[in-house]
Amino acid sequence: MSANLVSPTKDITTAYGGVFGGVDLVYDTRVNSSNKQHSYLAKQWVRPPLHLAKSYEENQWALNLLMSPTAGLLAGDRIKLNIQVINQAKAAVISPAACRIHTMKSGSASITQHYKISNQSILDIWAAPLILQKQASLNQNTRVDIDASSTLFMLESIMPGRSAYAESFTFDAWSTKLEIYLDEELLVYENFTVEPNRGDTKDWQTFYPDAHYASFYYISPQVKKEFITQLHELELGVDNKLGASLCAGNKGIGIKILSRNSLHLRKAILAVRNFFEEQTSTSFPHASKRAQTFYH
Repeated sequence: MSANLVSPTKDITTAYGGVFGGVDLVYDTRVNSSNKQHSYLAKQWVRPPLHLAKSYEENQWALNLLMSPTAGLLAGDRIKLNIQVINQAKAAVISPAACRIHTMKSGSASITQHYKISNQSILDIWAAPLILQKQASLNQNTRVDIDASSTLFMLESIMPGRSAYAESFTFDAWSTKLEIYLDEELLVYENFTVEPNRGDTKDWQTFYPDAHYASFYYISPQVKKEFITQLHELELGVDNKLGASLCAGNKGIGIKILSRNSLHLRKAILAVRNFFEEQTSTSFPHASKRAQTFYH
């Protein structure tokens, strides 16, 4: 299956002092030879350092592996992702390997993301874990536009350095801004910066010296109030801490996870995803689970 190329976003150009790349993807639906509707990658544009692997199709889902074949992000590198899902499409975009944010003498790297989901569509974003190495600095800016008929699963996770180099929480800064708009009204707003040398991670390290962090958002018409209690009752063991809360109007759920290490974080993430799969009508493609083997 081939996808049509679309014109790149105008501001994705060579940047001074680093690379400037990204992806522009549109997922749609069409009727196949058996007269059944299925999802597919209708348009794509990709620029290094990102690489988009060949699309999977499974149970009406379109699934893509998005990865960086380079060593990671350096100072001045900028990545921009635009993903749109329309017309009842089901799209999963996952990253099977971690992304390293390298040591920087000055400056920072940046990741800008924009997701649009409409008309009873589903978008599952399982992003690569970000490994913040010594003296690394990263700025993230994410916007989601979704309508009330659609569903979003979105996960981001942070690893505080390379354990083999004793880099735990020696990065300079990680800044993140998240805006989720439901039917053009602001539903979720986050804007914070973590700087370990200011003591911003002391609360995390109270639980685990090398705490790994994940943030998960589930926006869907299938949200129920009782999900919060049930999520807090998940059996995650002493190596994971989970907190969940409802978004305004019970339109979504925000979940934060702290874990002792990457293996326990993976266990908690899978438990959360399995919970929503069991409690709702959404069934994740098996290919997405197989693709997450390389989680370091």
